[in-house]
Amino acid sequence: MNAATIPTLLAVLAASFACADSNAKNTPPPAPLSQAAPAAPTTTPTPTSDEPVPAIAPWRSELLDLAFDAASAFPLNPHIKNRSRAQADVVVAALEIDQPDLALSCAKNIANWRQGEAIASIAYHQAEQGRLARVHELLAAAQKIADAGGVTTDEKLPSDGIETTQEWRSDRIRARIASTYVLLGQNNLADAAAFGADAAETAPIQAERSRKISGEHFDEHMTRLDALVATGSFDALGSALGSYAELFARFYDDVERRAKIEEKIHVAWAKLPIQVRIEVQERLVDTAIDADDEKKALELLDSASAMLVGTNWTVEDDVPLRAKLAALRARAGDVDTARADADAALASYDGGRERIVNIYRARVLRPLAEAYVAIGDFEKARTMYARTIEEGALNPNSRPRCDDLVATVCSMVVRDVEPDAALRSRIAEIRSKLGQPW
Repeated sequence: MNAATIPTLLAVLAASFACADSNAKNTPPPAPLSQAAPAAPTTTPTPTSDEPVPAIAPWRSELLDLAFDAASAFPLNPHIKNRSRAQADVVVAALEIDQPDLALSCAKNIANWRQGEAIASIAYHQAEQGRLARVHELLAAAQKIADAGGVTTDEKLPSDGIETTQEWRSDRIRARIASTYVLLGQNNLADAAAFGADAAETAPIQAERSRKISGEHFDEHMTRLDALVATGSFDALGSALGSYAELFARFYDDVERRAKIEEKIHVAWAKLPIQVRIEVQERLVDTAIDADDEKKALELLDSASAMLVGTNWTVEDDVPLRAKLAALRARAGDVDTARADADAALASYDGGRERIVNIYRARVLRPLAEAYVAIGDFEKARTMYARTIEEGALNPNSRPRCDDLVATVCSMVVRDVEPDAALRSRIAEIRSKLGQPW
């Protein structure tokens, strides 16, 4: 498998990881969707809320505003996909630091189907945080976009720039809506929202349902997953692994069941690429860390690290994987080893930098900056972010420069690494120079 195939593969599996049994069918709703779901508002909700949200340092909101402004610099025609994806990344970052109003003010300015997905994600976030006042209004707004085939009323482009309606986009929005209803315990509305959606797009719904499985249904669910794994299909294996990861978290304190789940994971991933196995292992490590089980987290990390040995990686693939594992190791308490691993990955990057195409260098370096944050070395992290900003500014075309600027700024905001005056000035300068050629 070549390096160009890897991001696509991981993106597909990321969408399916949370799925449980894709053979399980949603039962038809008791009434047509238009009757079962709440009525859609005539306009997108305004970004105000009567629920309290935590205050953040002004520099964080200012940088997210700059990131969204940079993403919005993309011309709609023909760059609506790049523009909307970068704008959606800012929405995700705003939610990660619990700023739903800022997220919504950004989401309503996205011009394609991602607006609906973003609004549905904000609804989920608010429900998860217990802020229920506007959740159904947000869900109804997202539903309106889904009903329009994922095309927003603002998406007015020349004929050669219009994104044609594709059902998967609508299904993805509806799945996110349904997952929120499951979170709220409103399963009838979840079934109505998701009825008829393609199984490949229903990962968020199955994720929520997997998190709520009771002990009495554990064996039954495992039997269904066995059947799913037995099909051997790519999507089925991804769905099963995602469900196992959720079950691992759900039953973490049940040592016997947890061990059984791990055994099933090793069977399910046998024919999948190492990158996929490592991503699953990282999820398990996260669970162990959240459970304050340092011993188990380090055991899982050692296993993930062993997967890297003896494989002929390119520097472009190797460095981000090692950086992510170093960050997890630091979170698990083994800071000294984490630092040594991060330093070794950085040395590998420096040694192989010239072999990496310049549009990919920031993507490779950014996880190292994040690793040093996890290690607790904010001075080193700030230096690495500055390098990442510069690496992302090398290409003469604005598209990769914009993508990297948005991604790096969002990473700094989420990890609470305030840039110094010089770096803030450089970020603003790069933003000001975005323009033709794209």
